[in-house]
Amino acid sequence: MLLKSLSLRNIRSYIEQHIELPSGSLVLSGDIGCGKSTILLAIEFALFGLLRGDVEGAALLRNGAREGSVELTFVLDNKEYAVRRVLKRQKEKVAQDAGWLVTDGVQKEGTAQELRAWILDLLGYPAEFLTKSKALLFRYTVFTPQEEMKRILFEEKDARLETLRRVFNVDKYKRVKENAHIYVRQLKEDRKSLEGFTQDLEAKRTLLGLKREEAEAIRQRADSTKKLLEDARLKTQEMRANVTQHDEAVKAAQRMKTELSVVQTSLNHQQQLLQRTQSEQQRMQAQHDLMLKEIHSPGKLEDIRAMFSEKNGKLMELEKTIRAFHVAIAQLSATKSLSDDLKSKIASLNHCPTCMQVVTQDHKNRISFTEDQKLRELQKHLDYNTSTKEQLETQLILLRQDVEQCRAQEQQALLAQAKQKAIQDYAQQISSRAQSIAQLQEETVKLREKQQELLALMESTASAEQQAVKARQQLEAAMQDERRLDVEFNRLAKELEGIESFAKSVQDEVRRKEDAKAKLQRVTAIQGWLTDQFGSLMDVMEKHVLARVHREFSDLFQSWFGILVEEELLSARLDDSFSPVVVQNGYEVDVANLSGGEKTACALAYRLALNKVINDVISTIKTKDLLILDEPTDGFSAEQLDKIRDVFEQLQLKQVIIVSHESKIESMVDTVMRVQKEGHVSRLVA
Repeated sequence: MLLKSLSLRNIRSYIEQHIELPSGSLVLSGDIGCGKSTILLAIEFALFGLLRGDVEGAALLRNGAREGSVELTFVLDNKEYAVRRVLKRQKEKVAQDAGWLVTDGVQKEGTAQELRAWILDLLGYPAEFLTKSKALLFRYTVFTPQEEMKRILFEEKDARLETLRRVFNVDKYKRVKENAHIYVRQLKEDRKSLEGFTQDLEAKRTLLGLKREEAEAIRQRADSTKKLLEDARLKTQEMRANVTQHDEAVKAAQRMKTELSVVQTSLNHQQQLLQRTQSEQQRMQAQHDLMLKEIHSPGKLEDIRAMFSEKNGKLMELEKTIRAFHVAIAQLSATKSLSDDLKSKIASLNHCPTCMQVVTQDHKNRISFTEDQKLRELQKHLDYNTSTKEQLETQLILLRQDVEQCRAQEQQALLAQAKQKAIQDYAQQISSRAQSIAQLQEETVKLREKQQELLALMESTASAEQQAVKARQQLEAAMQDERRLDVEFNRLAKELEGIESFAKSVQDEVRRKEDAKAKLQRVTAIQGWLTDQFGSLMDVMEKHVLARVHREFSDLFQSWFGILVEEELLSARLDDSFSPVVVQNGYEVDVANLSGGEKTACALAYRLALNKVINDVISTIKTKDLLILDEPTDGFSAEQLDKIRDVFEQLQLKQVIIVSHESKIESMVDTVMRVQKEGHVSRLVA
């Protein structure tokens, strides 16, 4: 991973600043407090976001600003990426807002946590570090703030060892042991519960056997009762069939009785109907004879209707002609009235209303003469039309009288025709009544024969009802015996069902207790293995991993310390707790008693050794080519500062960024950037 550029907006003392970060060695130079370390914190914030206790939003966002942002461009596996994070001031705190990550030219929006996950995946950091609040790998492989350089040296050894466990992800063995202890406590609770649950297993098995025996005895009694019940049901069926047979005989006798009553009623009805039919026949014959005498017709209906149609056509044509005369008379009267009006207007007109010329008397006389001739002609036509109309109206009155006379003759012909039709209908009805009388007389004879037949059959079925009563009594006795056996069988079945249900619940309980007993055996075995073997196994694994790390770590620490402190009587190594042990003149010296430069050299050696070990142990890390040092030479002598050049040469990294106010360091690096602060605003200067 190589950093390309960094853009700051409202971050601490920076308002707006873009920084190009070249490869090779780079020193950020400037006075103390000018804003050099802010650049390093901004890089860490761009990658990992806010880190509780280390990188807080309130410490990054510029005072008075509502919003700030950091945008970092970097190269990884020959691909260029860009990440942007945003800070926003809220009512009581400064929080992260959504940002984005650019990959292969494609911008992807994401929350702060999503950006952190994407960056960790790109850098090859283990997934476990996503949920940790501190970016430990980055802090101990790439960038360690100045105030933390010496902290790890002066921590209690347990705290230091715990930090290294987390860095190397060895603390998982401790978490596994702690989780195992929690699980063992849960297993103990489960074991205690299972032991109590299975305590009465044998008693439940005995109870289950007794209930099964009791159920078998009742089942045998129920089977015997069921056999008797089936026999009783067969007997009941036979009795029911016998009753049905006798009931059918009784019903047959009742049907014959009913049929006899119907025959008698029908016979009486037929006799009455015969008498009525004969009376109606006599009445119709008398009416038929009377109508023959009264019938009279004025002529044929077709001839009368043809005459009526002819006269009615003439009437309609005459009415049409009279209406035409009316219209002509009205038009002539209207024309005559218009001519009179025109004469009157011309006589009183002095000037033409159109051309306004004077109208002469001669012109008036000519118009009056013309209109008089027209009026005489109109009056002649009017008199002729009026006279003709009056003659036609006289003819119309006579023609209407002829039409009315034809209509009256038509009505008389229709009445005669209707009477003739009625005479024919009476003749047909008289014939129909004669046929009905013959049929009724025939049916009456048949009904009398049927009546005699039914009376004979009823005498043979007189004892059917007594036999049916006896059969029903026998059926009732058989049904009572069947009900008694059915009640007994249902009682036994219900009792058996209750015992079997109870036995099943006991059996289920026994099965659960047996399963619980088997589980108890498994839980006991797991508890014993976790208690006796698992914890020791985790300790051995952790010690093995730490021992391998310790060997490489201690060798590297001695090597870097020897480069930075060239004093034959002063050496350093790491003890089993990874604590630095400094030996001077054969005696161990507390690190706190070293000089300022020696302390810084010890911290830098520890830092460089830790960087190399982490990169070797965690092979997936992709930040091996980058190292950021914050004031690594604080308190160094001139001779120690010269050794920094040797450190750079041995590191052989593609990009090293150093924050330092030592001017001598500037001569050892490829690029120098100066930071200047004026009026609480930091900026880069050439």
